[in-house]
Amino acid sequence: MVSIGGAQPIELLVVQPTPFCNLDCSYCYLPDRGNRQRMTEETLQLLCRRLADCPLLGDTLSVVWHAGEPLVLPPDYYERAFRLFAESLGERVEIRHCFQTNATLIDDAWIALIRRWRVSVGVSLDGPQWLHDRYRTTRSGAGSFAKTMAGVARLKGAQIPFHVIAVLTRDSLTQADAIFDFFHDESLWNIGFNIEEKEAANPHSSLEVPEARALLHAFLARFIRRNAAHGNPIMVREFAGMVGAVLGKVPDIAVGQQSTPLKILNVDVSGGMSAFSPELLGARAPDYGDFIFGRLATHAVDDLFEEPSFRRVCAEIERGVANCRASCGYFALCGGGAPGNKFFEHGRFDGTETHYCQLTKKAVADAVMDALEDEAAGLAGDNRR
Repeated sequence: MVSIGGAQPIELLVVQPTPFCNLDCSYCYLPDRGNRQRMTEETLQLLCRRLADCPLLGDTLSVVWHAGEPLVLPPDYYERAFRLFAESLGERVEIRHCFQTNATLIDDAWIALIRRWRVSVGVSLDGPQWLHDRYRTTRSGAGSFAKTMAGVARLKGAQIPFHVIAVLTRDSLTQADAIFDFFHDESLWNIGFNIEEKEAANPHSSLEVPEARALLHAFLARFIRRNAAHGNPIMVREFAGMVGAVLGKVPDIAVGQQSTPLKILNVDVSGGMSAFSPELLGARAPDYGDFIFGRLATHAVDDLFEEPSFRRVCAEIERGVANCRASCGYFALCGGGAPGNKFFEHGRFDGTETHYCQLTKKAVADAVMDALEDEAAGLAGDNRR
């Protein structure tokens, strides 16, 4: 059983400043994205005090403002929030703030704040307009592509680096060339591919088809080939991470961040504390409640280790990781999977293979290994000439 003595430092803090989002993406997992509540300054102050008193902080802490569209709140909200973090923790912890945003609201005031606080920015952008607008719509049903690209243009114009998160749906998997051409032509060089997942408010995925793994493998293989033919200008998160794992250059890959108690701390808009997969924020289940293991008003962060609900989930996750280790040949590449996906697909945390891991781990690993073998064969051929 997990105890404070065996705990590892918190690496990632996911803060939900508001559940509200100005878009209504068809595959969104957030169950309460019409709720305009915002985290109060009093709750932010309490969060910072709890963190300052927490023995689980290391030298660095990544703070991701997410689980709604963070930029629906004004820049001065974050000016105050960032200052609170700096005043409470800045002398002992290097804090890295990050917005994951649809970029539709970025203006000069946001550019100034992002630059002043050196905020990392992730932009949600699925590819060319016809594909992006099919899923990422406004609340009136209009496409969001034009506004997102306007935000992208502002970031580029201000020379602010950012990465892109693109969600892959069934429609995407036959469009490797179109998606590659779009990102290449727009000079978007840092991409992460998420898949449409079955979780929380999105109970079905267009990728729940028998051929999904083969289609994703083909998509990735084609994207890798196109990228290589252009000199590999695009850094794809999944490829970079998997190459290191396949080549044995990531020795701690078996330690899954989401499966390790409190490596990720999630705090919802009202000060409820969750852990493990950020997608559990706002989810509910008859046997697990709302996955809030404690509240800032009543619990220190490390008090969660004594909460029965937290200990139960920890134990289930540990069993699931052990089951994966014993049964899966890809274990060294993923560390036992994502607890949230196990829960949303199996209804519990101690299961093993998920559709999510078939696609995001196995299909990616297979495509990367194929590419490495092709590269090795090409080098061997060159050496023989």
